[in-house]
Amino acid sequence: KWDLRVQVSPDGLCWCDLEIEPIVLDSVGLFTIGATNFGQWLRIKGTPMSDESMLRSIIYLALKE
Repeated sequence: KWDLRVQVSPDGLCWCDLEIEPIVLDSVGLFTIGATNFGQWLRIKGTPMSDESMLRSIIYLALKE
Protein backbone atom coordinates (compact mmCIF):
# COMPACT_ATOMS: atom_id res chain seq x y z
CA LYS A 1 0.00 0.00 0.00
CA TRP A 2 1.08 3.54 -0.74
CA ASP A 3 -0.24 6.88 0.47
CA LEU A 4 -0.14 9.57 -2.27
CA ARG A 5 -0.54 13.24 -1.48
CA VAL A 6 -0.52 16.28 -3.73
CA GLN A 7 1.78 19.00 -2.46
CA VAL A 8 2.16 22.65 -3.49
CA SER A 9 4.86 25.23 -2.96
CA PRO A 10 5.16 28.99 -3.47
CA ASP A 11 8.86 28.73 -4.34
CA GLY A 12 9.70 25.07 -5.07
CA LEU A 13 11.60 24.77 -1.77
CA CYS A 14 9.02 24.63 1.02
CA TRP A 15 6.13 22.20 0.46
CA CYS A 16 2.74 21.60 2.07
CA ASP A 17 -0.08 19.15 1.40
CA LEU A 18 -2.86 20.44 -0.81
CA GLU A 19 -6.13 20.31 1.10
CA ILE A 20 -7.61 17.34 -0.75
CA GLU A 21 -7.98 13.74 0.38
CA PRO A 22 -4.89 11.58 -0.15
CA ILE A 23 -5.11 8.55 -2.42
CA VAL A 24 -4.32 5.12 -0.96
CA LEU A 25 -2.99 2.74 -3.60
CA ASP A 26 -3.77 -0.77 -2.44
CA SER A 27 -4.25 -2.59 -5.75
CA VAL A 28 -3.26 -2.49 -9.40
CA GLY A 29 -5.38 -0.07 -11.37
CA LEU A 30 -6.02 3.45 -12.55
CA PHE A 31 -6.30 6.25 -10.01
CA THR A 32 -6.98 9.95 -10.46
CA ILE A 33 -6.26 13.02 -8.39
CA GLY A 34 -7.92 16.32 -9.20
CA ALA A 35 -6.08 19.49 -8.19
CA THR A 36 -7.02 23.05 -9.10
CA ASN A 37 -5.75 26.53 -8.25
CA PHE A 38 -2.33 25.36 -7.13
CA GLY A 39 -0.02 28.06 -8.52
CA GLN A 40 3.18 27.09 -10.32
CA TRP A 41 4.74 24.36 -8.17
CA LEU A 42 3.08 20.97 -7.82
CA ARG A 43 4.34 17.52 -6.85
CA ILE A 44 3.02 14.14 -5.79
CA LYS A 45 4.56 12.66 -2.65
CA GLY A 46 4.30 8.90 -2.20
CA THR A 47 4.86 7.23 1.16
CA PRO A 48 4.99 3.44 1.49
CA MET A 49 2.73 2.06 4.22
CA SER A 50 5.03 -0.93 4.77
CA ASP A 51 8.77 -1.52 4.43
CA GLU A 52 8.36 -4.01 1.59
CA SER A 53 6.09 -1.91 -0.65
CA MET A 54 7.27 -1.13 -4.15
CA LEU A 55 5.55 1.26 -6.56
CA ARG A 56 5.93 1.42 -10.31
CA SER A 57 3.85 4.12 -11.92
CA ILE A 58 3.24 6.22 -14.97
CA ILE A 59 2.01 9.71 -14.20
CA TYR A 60 0.16 11.80 -16.76
CA LEU A 61 -0.39 15.49 -16.15
CA ALA A 62 -3.11 17.36 -18.00
CA LEU A 63 -2.42 21.00 -17.16
CA LYS A 64 -4.92 23.50 -18.52
CA GLU A 65 -5.24 27.21 -18.06
